[in-house]
Amino acid sequence: MDRLKVIMISFAHQHAISYFHALQKNEHAEIVAIADEAEERVREFTAPHGIPYYADYREALKLDADAVVICAENVRHEPIVIEAAKAGKHILCEKPLGTTAEGMRRMIDACKAHNVQLMTAFPCRYLPAVQQAKRSVERGDIGEIIAMNGTNRGTMPGKWFIQRELSGGGAVLDHTVHVMDLMHWFTGAVAKSVYAHAETLFHPIDIDDAGMVHVTFDNGVAAVLDPSWSRLKSFPTMGRT
Repeated sequence: MDRLKVIMISFAHQHAISYFHALQKNEHAEIVAIADEAEERVREFTAPHGIPYYADYREALKLDADAVVICAENVRHEPIVIEAAKAGKHILCEKPLGTTAEGMRRMIDACKAHNVQLMTAFPCRYLPAVQQAKRSVERGDIGEIIAMNGTNRGTMPGKWFIQRELSGGGAVLDHTVHVMDLMHWFTGAVAKSVYAHAETLFHPIDIDDAGMVHVTFDNGVAAVLDPSWSRLKSFPTMGRT
């Protein structure tokens, strides 16, 4: 079987390191290039592993490859995804997929137009405890879901995450996606109405680090989610979901 040829674009998001190590261990995949405008950010992942480096991701997209993994700053997702779609590459894009509904629709439309798959990473669906809970719900062990409460309280990440011009938003944009995906998955419904409130409560930064998201799904289930960056650096784990 031919190996899946993958181009990694940007290591701005720290999750790129996890993708890198997972791909390196996968006998069915091969990283054929790493593109990042900041060479120092990827130097330890390119030359020591014999992986070609590109400063311009558009040059890397000219390579013979099957897919790309994008871990750029949030506001850069849209142009990179669209260029990758035009190049005929399947796409795994770090969350959040985009910073505006209109931009995400353009990304989806571009991938449809060029017949490539577009995904964003939702690893929480594959956690053993989550899968067990999902099966329990499907069996009816706990009855019918009428309301849900979720948290994804993490540590304030700093860096470009707190620069609105690069992130597009703070804690609410950063930490809503995973639990909200699980809520959609568990209910088998889609959000009908959403009310969200964001504040800056925990850190001296110019972007939200706290918030509450209230959702009503189209099957009547109500849900509330706390996606705050409320964990101090001294907290023993990255967060609590």
